[in-house]
Amino acid sequence: MFKLFRRGISYQVLVLIGADIGIMVASLAFGVAALALVGGQDVSRLLSFRLAIPVAAYLLGAFLFDLDHPYVSSEGRPLFAAILKCAGLSAVILCVARFVLPEVLHFSWKEIAVLVVCPFLGLSIWRFLWKDSLGNDFFLEPVLILGTGDKAKDVAREILAPRYTPSETGDRAQDAAPQINPRHVPGFHVVGFVGGDPAVVGKSILNPTVLGTYDELADVIRRAHVRCVVVAEDDRRKLLPMETLLDHKLHGGHVFEDTSFLELTAGKIPLRGVLPSWFVFSDGFHKSPFLLATKRILETVFAILFLILSSPLIAIVAALIKIESKGPVFFRQERVGRGGRIFKIAKLRSMYEDAEERTGPVFATEDDPRVTRVGKWIRRFRIDEIPQMWNVIRGEMALVGPRPERPHFVEILKSEIPYYAKRHIVRPGLTGWAQVNYGYGKTIDDSRRKLEFDFYYVKHMSILLDLFILAKTFKTILVTRNGH
Repeated sequence: MFKLFRRGISYQVLVLIGADIGIMVASLAFGVAALALVGGQDVSRLLSFRLAIPVAAYLLGAFLFDLDHPYVSSEGRPLFAAILKCAGLSAVILCVARFVLPEVLHFSWKEIAVLVVCPFLGLSIWRFLWKDSLGNDFFLEPVLILGTGDKAKDVAREILAPRYTPSETGDRAQDAAPQINPRHVPGFHVVGFVGGDPAVVGKSILNPTVLGTYDELADVIRRAHVRCVVVAEDDRRKLLPMETLLDHKLHGGHVFEDTSFLELTAGKIPLRGVLPSWFVFSDGFHKSPFLLATKRILETVFAILFLILSSPLIAIVAALIKIESKGPVFFRQERVGRGGRIFKIAKLRSMYEDAEERTGPVFATEDDPRVTRVGKWIRRFRIDEIPQMWNVIRGEMALVGPRPERPHFVEILKSEIPYYAKRHIVRPGLTGWAQVNYGYGKTIDDSRRKLEFDFYYVKHMSILLDLFILAKTFKTILVTRNGH
């Protein structure tokens, strides 16, 4: 396992990314050679930084269209669609470069065709050969889970998330059709479980089976060629095979507790069974004055510039809101901020006036009947959130942080979810780690799951993490996955 920005990434994923880049560069080199040898064209202009543009365009497309997602990589139609979208994005970027910067980045139409088609063909052939011959598991690091109870199942569900579809109740339907699920642990797969009860050996738990008992752990590790072991035993009073685990770690293996593993790989801190002592003795959560000051300055400057540049768009949307439905253009609502203080956020109105007179405060949903036609459009692209830049300037909000909740719901969630009030130790944000990883929260259980991502952000808050969240927010808006 490789660590990058405090996240655990399997070496197999790094190999896959490196191979993609290598195939694209080789395909571009083939295309340039073909232009010179067959077309008799002078390609000296292309033998420069210009070749980095189609590579960067394809890499951007891979990020936007989930080319690294296990479901996309293992299914023919989604894989072809993702590569085709990457090619389309590359064509658009090269055409824009041709017209915007003709002196520096001029590409002929023949060159654009070659620089788009060659990487498309090379990447398609490589990915489909890999999918059909090596199989998806070739690039997945095997994980062995110690335990057969709820904690063990939680870890397995996170790793197997691409094979599950969340149902209305928040459960995962094992027999449902696979869908794109951003909540997954990339680069890993569960080879099986090891438990303390010999009676469960051979039985299936979420598809993987129990491979042996704790006494047989060394043999199981050797047979399954496992380097990563996750201890997820519900009852820690049981005698774990510490000698075997120590030998495994001293010989270069990885041994994690379930909480640490999901924090490292899934970007969340699971709350099931976590004691206050874990927060007290865990590294992180420290926020230096320099970090807080830098974050505040950068966000304020960005908010001022963004409000100025977006003012024409706000004026157009305001006119459309007034035309469609009666009521004010802007909507103000109380939210809970840092330290539990109440403040009012400003939004462009996306619902009918007095929408909550009959229902009272309820959680927002993706197909909310209270939303107007203009409201659906501006919510889809988060245009309704732009006025909250004023809250950022005032210091009531940040660009990135846990989304602020309404006081009514905060009181309910504090009584239902342990540690919920602790998310208020940082300023709430326009977007956040929970929003780009989970999406809409319709129930208390959804709020509990989102809180696990919020705690990860509170613990690991940094400028780099903020930039990554903003990039994922842009991706969410662009591909209209409706993160909320």
